[in-house]
Amino acid sequence: GAGNRIGRVPLHWYDEYDHIGYDAHGKKVIKSASAEGGDRIDQAIAGADNKAKGKFVIHDVLNDKNVELSARQLELIRRIQNGAYAHPEFDGNAEYIDYFSGLDPEISGLNSNLYEPKAKFQPSKWEKMQVDSMLKKLEKGQINMDYLTGKIRDMNDAHKKNKDPNQPYLLWNGDEEDELNMKKGPQHIAAPKLPPPGHAESYIPPDEYIPTEEEIKKWEEMDPKERPHGLLIPKKFPNLRSVGAYEHSVREMFERCLDLYLCPRVMKRRLNIDPESLVPQLPKASDLRPFPTAKCIEYQTPFEGDEPPIIRCITPSPNGQFMASGASDGYVRLWEVETGRLLRSWNLSKAVMTAENDGDGETIKPVVGLQWNPNKSHHCLVAVVGKCAVIIATGTEGVHDAELTDALLMASRKGGNVTNAKAAKAVTWEPAAEGDQPLTSHGKKSGPVCVLRTKSEMAS
Repeated sequence: GAGNRIGRVPLHWYDEYDHIGYDAHGKKVIKSASAEGGDRIDQAIAGADNKAKGKFVIHDVLNDKNVELSARQLELIRRIQNGAYAHPEFDGNAEYIDYFSGLDPEISGLNSNLYEPKAKFQPSKWEKMQVDSMLKKLEKGQINMDYLTGKIRDMNDAHKKNKDPNQPYLLWNGDEEDELNMKKGPQHIAAPKLPPPGHAESYIPPDEYIPTEEEIKKWEEMDPKERPHGLLIPKKFPNLRSVGAYEHSVREMFERCLDLYLCPRVMKRRLNIDPESLVPQLPKASDLRPFPTAKCIEYQTPFEGDEPPIIRCITPSPNGQFMASGASDGYVRLWEVETGRLLRSWNLSKAVMTAENDGDGETIKPVVGLQWNPNKSHHCLVAVVGKCAVIIATGTEGVHDAELTDALLMASRKGGNVTNAKAAKAVTWEPAAEGDQPLTSHGKKSGPVCVLRTKSEMAS
């Protein structure tokens, strides 16, 4: 449209020119001399005046003009900065709209995986191999019917029952050592190790470990288990050769053997858990993207010739089930979002030339603008082609929306309801040709309904 369409091009490339870019029709966007409002002082004064008047004006560098933001736009900006949904009336947890299509699922090919596969009705080859293996073992006598029916779990039990106790057997058959090795017994648990000796057991202990006579008398009155070092009394020796035999060594060894013999030992499994594994793993910053990075559905536009048409505009339906696209070949196409299926195509370039009585049939006018009706109950959209705006009935309405959509488009079929004389001179309503069959059984019409012809070129 009238906006600058140069994309992400550095603006300093246009410093030496009188324009700042080009619009959708290839026309120059002329620079505005008074857009920035003079130097920094003038801008500060203008900002203070706007603040006093309650206005919020920003400078659009791409289009070189000042834009005054409304209270609604300021609210949307603040909500986006705070991480909330832009529109306050948007319901982020709305109920899911079930998939709906007016076509027969068998004809359209949807839900084609409801039928059981052929493999489920054929005998399994793996089960046949297992049955053949059991029959061979049954013929050789390796298994019997009690094993097959589940009465016994192991064939060794059947051999033990059928074994005659009076039948002679070999006393030594050479398998004694294997049976002894394979015999299951209690698990061996190693004895706990003694604690390593400390400073009190040294032959030259520090002075603070040597007890006084009062402490020795106090220790003798106590039970050996309650003493700080047991039966040991720390002493100092001049050298290691002067250390004699320990007088309580036999007693301590005997008590340790009693502890190992009488005290049962149980193997306790210690959980070897990494502390960092208990901390929840935070997602990567690259994964927290608010937009998809992979193409899931591809919409293929049919075309004639070598080069495909350029998609100029797209618009989704309010419920997100359908999508309309306008291309440079003058066609408006209706798609199903979830499947990527092309439902309808309308040649608006031909309809506009018929309304304008243009004899040149070879000229193709592109669709420069397209917008779906924001009301969920009105299933229609408007397309901009040249000097005309075409109102299209999509034919996607359901049971409750058919009457509302038909009542909305009834006035446009009769030529509009223009009561203003100036508006009647500027805009001319002309009904379009008959449309196609609607997509649903409740729709009235599908296709262009009327053409609004103006005197100047229309923008998106």
